[in-house]
Amino acid sequence: MRVSNPFHYRALPSSTPPSDGESDDPPWASTSPRNPPREPRPVPEPGQVHSGNASGAFPGIAIGADTAVWRNRGGSVRGSVIAALFVALAVAGSGIGIGKIWAELAPRVMLIKVEGGLVYAESEPEQPIAADGWFAILAVGAGLLFAVLAWILLSRYRGVAILLGLVLGSLAAAWLAYRFGHDVGLAEFRRLRDSAAVGTRLKAPLALRITDLREQVTKAWRPTGVAAIQALTAAFFYTAFAGFSGYGSLRGPDQVPVD
Repeated sequence: MRVSNPFHYRALPSSTPPSDGESDDPPWASTSPRNPPREPRPVPEPGQVHSGNASGAFPGIAIGADTAVWRNRGGSVRGSVIAALFVALAVAGSGIGIGKIWAELAPRVMLIKVEGGLVYAESEPEQPIAADGWFAILAVGAGLLFAVLAWILLSRYRGVAILLGLVLGSLAAAWLAYRFGHDVGLAEFRRLRDSAAVGTRLKAPLALRITDLREQVTKAWRPTGVAAIQALTAAFFYTAFAGFSGYGSLRGPDQVPVD
């Protein structure tokens, strides 16, 4: 008894190359919307670097080049050091302006001249705490401002060097701010203290209580307490910006080819 074969096999395409005008696609390939025709890939020139696209080119591969040279996006180590020194000097120089603003905003303690010296005009004056508070407010604002400016304007040099420049410059700015704020009206106060009659009311020069900072660098210059707030603020926000950065090098895409 003869049994017919129930399976129908489809012939495979011939291995011979197609002639002109014929397609090299197999007969079962279609150009329906689910299977659109393939676009030809562009042929790269020697030394051309692909940037990655839908045609399947891999990013960062130099076609036909002997050696692919890469560098991190941003400046060199020398440039980072120079940028950090610039940041430190700029931030430190701002201490003069901060000190003058502090002298205008902070209240001064009233004193009365008595036999043998000076005493507080009030039994429990609040002006010393207010002076420290205004210094702290200005320090927080300056630290935040310089952290933002350094992060945005010096994006090519982001890193530890800029962070150190912010911290060291802020510590120097705190001393300059204290020195200039303390010196405002200091000469007039000393003149009146020596020549005023007993019972004269005088305004004391500004001073900081919540710190070990001293007027002279040679006398136990320790920028603690409110004198360290600007440095701590700048370091905190700059580090926070780095923590939320989407790039490992902090300076943009991690690697770019050298031209």
